[in-house]
Amino acid sequence: MDIKSLSDDFCVTGMISIDDLKQAKADGFQSVICHRCEGEAEDFNHVQPLKEAAEALGLVFHFAPVKPMSYGEEDVAAYEKALSTLPKPVLSFCRTGTRAAHMWLKAKQKEGKEALEEAKCCAKAQGVGNVDEVCC
Repeated sequence: MDIKSLSDDFCVTGMISIDDLKQAKADGFQSVICHRCEGEAEDFNHVQPLKEAAEALGLVFHFAPVKPMSYGEEDVAAYEKALSTLPKPVLSFCRTGTRAAHMWLKAKQKEGKEALEEAKCCAKAQGVGNVDEVCC
């Protein structure tokens, strides 16, 4: 699992396994967000096994599926609400980690230009692609 830290309490990674959830718990994460859409690929047909495994480990699991580069206002608003209530730190994942980072950046836009610029710099430093295309 290649975890990229975007802030003190928020990290992203690519697709995770049940063993990765165990490691996330051991690393101190309290919540997990999944941005993959069910059935989007052969390696991800159903979210339920991951959700059940996460909850059995004591992690809060939030399912917030979005298609790559298709971040609607409703998706972002629901995501912001979830982020504000989920126990921290949060590990957010998708296929590569990019969608998870993009959703976080979209949420940061509401915090103002300075917060967004800081977040963009951090995301770029962690190797997140298409940062400028996602956030204007």
